[in-house]
Amino acid sequence: MTKRLGNSVYTRPRGEYRKTDPENWKKLLGRYLDYSYKNIVIIGVFGMLGWWLDRKFDTDPYLLITGIFLGAALGISSMIFTLRHLHTDPDE
Repeated sequence: MTKRLGNSVYTRPRGEYRKTDPENWKKLLGRYLDYSYKNIVIIGVFGMLGWWLDRKFDTDPYLLITGIFLGAALGISSMIFTLRHLHTDPDE
């Protein structure tokens, strides 16, 4: 049984996942850790790109800060997209 919570986001009643798969928490933990590592890598890559561009164009911290904020925005939007995909009902 699923409940509709709004924009095609579904959740299961409390305890239902334990009946179907006792190892489900390990799978979910792995997925969420994967998403957090992806966000860290995205922020780090854009931060390093901003640092490299700062050194190339001699614009002290401006491009580094821009790269970190751009990486954070892309990481958060990627996380929202993947979590929406994870929590949608496959029958719809």
